[in-house]
Amino acid sequence: MNDHSRERLSAGFATATVAAIALLGVVQFAKDGSFWVDEASVAASLVQLSPTELFGRLLGGQSFPRWLLLSIQATTAVFGFETMVARALPQVFFLLGSAVWGRLLYLRFRGSPLLVAIGGLLLLMPTSWPVYGAMLKPYSFDVFLAALPFLLGDVFYERALVSREGPGKDARLARSKLFALTLPVALSYPFGLALLARVGGWWLKRAATGRPQLALPGALAGISGLALFAACLWWTDLRHTSDIASSLHLVWGRCVIGHPEADTLVLLDRFGVGWWQGAVEFARSGGVGAPVAMVLRVALVAGLLRVAFRIRDVPDSRWGSRSLGFAVLILGLPVASWVIGYPICSGRLTFFALIAMVTIALEGLAFGAALLGRLPGHALLGHRIALGLGVLLLAAIAPPSLRDAARVAASPTPTDLRPLIEMTRERPELPILTNRCTQKQIDALPEGMPAPVLRIEEGGGIQVAVSESREAWLLIIPSPYCSKNIRKLRRVSERFEAFHDDGADAQLIHVRVTQPRPRTP
Repeated sequence: MNDHSRERLSAGFATATVAAIALLGVVQFAKDGSFWVDEASVAASLVQLSPTELFGRLLGGQSFPRWLLLSIQATTAVFGFETMVARALPQVFFLLGSAVWGRLLYLRFRGSPLLVAIGGLLLLMPTSWPVYGAMLKPYSFDVFLAALPFLLGDVFYERALVSREGPGKDARLARSKLFALTLPVALSYPFGLALLARVGGWWLKRAATGRPQLALPGALAGISGLALFAACLWWTDLRHTSDIASSLHLVWGRCVIGHPEADTLVLLDRFGVGWWQGAVEFARSGGVGAPVAMVLRVALVAGLLRVAFRIRDVPDSRWGSRSLGFAVLILGLPVASWVIGYPICSGRLTFFALIAMVTIALEGLAFGAALLGRLPGHALLGHRIALGLGVLLLAAIAPPSLRDAARVAASPTPTDLRPLIEMTRERPELPILTNRCTQKQIDALPEGMPAPVLRIEEGGGIQVAVSESREAWLLIIPSPYCSKNIRKLRRVSERFEAFHDDGADAQLIHVRVTQPRPRTP
């Protein structure tokens, strides 16, 4: 197979990857489920806060990039507040981010269709990506923006940071572009990390070849942009999260390196290969088996070594120093976790690093294939062994990747209340009992509820509301955060024994309500 044929086949695999990921996301989006509990708090801010109030503290203590939130609010103002309208922009950025992933995968491994196919399956396997991409969440926005510095080749950074052409038109344009590239620092929380990793990898490549000098005007343009837009991010977003820092620390503390309850080795392993061992947030994926996971661990380490060993080599003109930038990002995130407390065990907060993980893992596989191809006197045999092992790895990854994708496509939206609410229309005269956790999602429903909704925390008010029918619907989401509320419900329902936590996202139960039972000592 000649080079042109290999590149065409690689392009086909990369396109198929993007199409499969996009299809999963569109399927999730089309399900149009009710807002998830975190989404519900963001939705409440969209509805109840004015555009200027969005740049203050959000309802429910949520953290969300304000300019993106303002854009979503403008969209709902034009097209109406519906779940699909509110999720439309995150879905668009999901599609764009997935397309950029496919482009980067092709650019680096266009000469090796087998590696592109393996990389495509590794990008498809973290099925929480299309799930979150169809939610009112900022993660797809972060992924798209974080990939932009890696779309730009080394020539862009050379012109902006090295050119000494003086005050000429071309030099000013290059520095203006670099300054503009720092703008997303004000829009997205992880973008700054990605930009620093890309520029850091490019500079390390130059420094390793004896060219560490930078042009002062270009460096000032980049540094001033970073400082200005980081200050904007703090002013519009981060300063409003200081009062919820303790609660965020409680939720994410075990995902931060250096936390007393965090196991550093487990965290690093989860950060490295957790993508492919089952979804972190949604237990609908099985991931690969232990042997394949071990191969991927070795591939990641080998990939980092390969990038380090080749730091002095002349880079591919079309790819440049991107792999070194990805390596800096992978190594820099654990440092960021230790220094600034960035959580690294949850896929949603590190989605923007997934393409870096896949690329470095494939670099490791390519490293192994190159070593086999250098067997003294048996180069052809080594190449054939490497090809055979690559096919075996592809055959081991494909079934769980496709299986998990099919599971997610067939699964309902997480904690979707709409099918259950439709069931309550059979007895619309009965009130609906719920708890604090579920109330947020109910309040965020654009279509409202068919019957009165009462929270179990209201105590005696429940008894008054059901004094005639003495029956009600119980709509509840099993959650450890609502365990106290569930115990309260046990004291007002004589048929509460019917409720059991079977792992379902949401449950609707027809109950008969009695007087509160006396507390047992």
